Amino acid sequence: MEEYRKRLLYKANYRGTKEADILFGGFAREYLHTLSKEELNSFEKILDESDDLLLKLILSGDTIPYHLDRQFLKKIIDFANGQ
Repeated sequence: MEEYRKRLLYKANYRGTKEADILFGGFAREYLHTLSKEELNSFEKILDESDDLLLKLILSGDTIPYHLDRQFLKKIIDFANGQ
């Protein structure tokens, strides 16, 4: 499980855009150690999406695609709004 967390931390910190690196990397550093296996899987699915889509969802409030965990994405949105 620890290797999985390390892989997700790396994936969150090296997204492709600086904005996404800061947002997802910051979220991962803050919360990754507290997430359940189910939440880690949800986070990985979110990280598999493009930066453009994710930043649009988080910053513009666009409709969240059905295949993403809405509750978990809400945690990331709340984190983004708190920074």
